[in-house]
Amino acid sequence: MNGTILAINGLSKNFGGVQAVQSVSLAIPAGRVFSVIGPNGAGKTTLINVLTGILPSSGGKVRFEDRDITDAPAHIVASAGMVRTFQNGRLFHRLTVMENVLVGAHHLLPQSVWSAIAGGTAARRMGEIRERARGLLATLGLTNDADRLVGALPYGRQRMVEIARALVSKPKLLLLDEPAAGLNSSEVERLRGILAELRTQGLTLVLVEHNMGLVMRVADRIAVISFGEKIAEGSPAEVRADPKVLEAYLGHGYRHAED
Repeated sequence: MNGTILAINGLSKNFGGVQAVQSVSLAIPAGRVFSVIGPNGAGKTTLINVLTGILPSSGGKVRFEDRDITDAPAHIVASAGMVRTFQNGRLFHRLTVMENVLVGAHHLLPQSVWSAIAGGTAARRMGEIRERARGLLATLGLTNDADRLVGALPYGRQRMVEIARALVSKPKLLLLDEPAAGLNSSEVERLRGILAELRTQGLTLVLVEHNMGLVMRVADRIAVISFGEKIAEGSPAEVRADPKVLEAYLGHGYRHAED
């Protein structure tokens, strides 16, 4: 049985009097696909922002492997091996595809300017990162786009660039925030295949997604958040049949609508 790679205990985030995340606890098993779902405004992206150091928490603890990363800065979280994609992309549209991917590995390079100029370790590491980036572009079908400006790519291919950028640093856990948003059916199917392949490679995936068809096909376990609270957790079949989940998505009158 896989151990827990990410342990979230009683995590909360308040914005003034608004409780965006309310005492959420999750145990993410290593090497699995764990999905977090919920209606719009449920607090899913806020949860990811707190986990990855973009927002400070209002309470609770986060442990990644055997390390307490509660409220650690984003670069520390990434260096520990937990990286993320963003719902709105955040790519550099005036840089090429390859340049965007290489940005994802900046924290792996020595910070010494002299080291970068003189070569040595920094030059060798940069060569290794470029080689890995080329392999990722091939895996994601982006080889022919390597020298194109990201802004010239269709939206679906831009989403693949962001995944490549997240993967170039060899993370242990990848959080994907709405990766299927804006994709057509064939692009979603390609994404499903990519996620399945990443899982077979041993990468832990946390998928925040509205596309229930994708979630139900790739997730090993699902947690449901509504109004900042975890209301259900289980296998895809268990979550699909949970009355609390149906109420969260369809409203309290769903039973009467079915009668």
